[in-house]
Amino acid sequence: MKKIVLIVFLFGLITNQNFAQSDISTDERKLIKEVVEQRSKELWRLHTQDYNEKNLKRFMDFFVETEDISWMGKPAILLDGIYFTHSKEEIEDIFSKVFERRHSAPFKIYENYFAVISEEAVVEIQTIENYIVAKNGNRSPDYEAGDTLVWVLRDDEWKILHWHRSSQKKE
Repeated sequence: MKKIVLIVFLFGLITNQNFAQSDISTDERKLIKEVVEQRSKELWRLHTQDYNEKNLKRFMDFFVETEDISWMGKPAILLDGIYFTHSKEEIEDIFSKVFERRHSAPFKIYENYFAVISEEAVVEIQTIENYIVAKNGNRSPDYEAGDTLVWVLRDDEWKILHWHRSSQKKE
């Protein structure tokens, strides 16, 4: 019985892969990637600027407002395994505290990859090195991190639906 269930399951996966395939042409994928890549650069540029109220608002504009049609219900972020949020308000609460303490967080992107899933969804994966400069001038050690972002197209603008970061001190 288990074998039959497994065979039926595998057959279903093989014959019903519409979720993983799309009719997007190579040129369309390239254009979508370029647009999202530019949007991503805008996001990361904010990390090198002064962490102030104006830039916090600009930062928060990168996140979707609400996401009732998605699998997770609302935008979510899991940052350094510490914070798991369920709403944009929770994300803003976390980052407003971060922005109060930090001056900036300069970084270097080592690898960056964009996977165009559909005309309205792109996954970004990257590895970075960064450090944090506090408002009092103190500097943190260097960190290595891996980020995964899910970008979705909402109202003609690419927004972050999900963001996860794992980091460790650089050795």
